[in-house]
Amino acid sequence: MKQKFIAIALMSILAVGTVTGLAKTVQVGGGTWNYGTGSGRVYSEYYHASEIHGSSVVNGNGVKDTDYNRAKGQWSDASTSSTWKVDNSYYHVGKK
Repeated sequence: MKQKFIAIALMSILAVGTVTGLAKTVQVGGGTWNYGTGSGRVYSEYYHASEIHGSSVVNGNGVKDTDYNRAKGQWSDASTSSTWKVDNSYYHVGKK
């Protein structure tokens, strides 16, 4: 009985771990930044109405994606596969 309970608990933890992601939207740098992980991706999306801007990501294996020098009024969008390591998302305002 104890083994069955442990197996069910472990399956529940694994199921929750594969479904959940971390996502956040904040107002920063005069624009809107969406960033986080979900569906196996790490992403960074940034919008600024009046400045050139961009976003980038670097996953825990060092794989990088960038979307720099987006025109004002457009969303920048960078993403790559997420890892079990630390994944990072960035935004910037101005030409890069």
